[in-house]
Amino acid sequence: MDPDAVAKAFVEHYYSTFDANRAGLANLYQEGSMLTFEGQKIQGSQNIVAKLTSLPFQQCKHNITTVDCQPSGSGGMLVFVSGTLQLAGEQHALKFSQMFHLMPTPQGSFYVLNDIFSLWLSETDFPSMNHRFEPGQELPLLKPSVAPAQCPPPLDPNPRSIHLVNKPTSK
Repeated sequence: MDPDAVAKAFVEHYYSTFDANRAGLANLYQEGSMLTFEGQKIQGSQNIVAKLTSLPFQQCKHNITTVDCQPSGSGGMLVFVSGTLQLAGEQHALKFSQMFHLMPTPQGSFYVLNDIFSLWLSETDFPSMNHRFEPGQELPLLKPSVAPAQCPPPLDPNPRSIHLVNKPTSK
């Protein structure tokens, strides 16, 4: 198995499915899968697809610039993608990056264990706006098209994690 060929085939399948029928991505995720979309963590295939299908645009086209991959433990692989996202009716394409952690299935294929998506916005993307977006600030193009009550709840916004802190050394 050539990791570069697997990554390229996965990326082509993922983005062509996203652009044509986002609900068709459900079989690429499992219940333990997690998506981080612009800072929001979503877990489980059904919740991930609910998020992707609730995005406020129906038509888009991904143009892939780079695909990089590395093998990871247990037969998995990391796939990093960068490119542009052209929304129907919008003049400027949006730059994005996305990282996938693919894991093998017993059937010999792969599923997405982790998926992190980020837009790279610049002043040219929103020339009428004279301020920068701050982390966690909702972006106008990414507001859900359904009421929050219809969306699955996000994961715990304050997950338990380990923070490394540089401690002063004694002299």
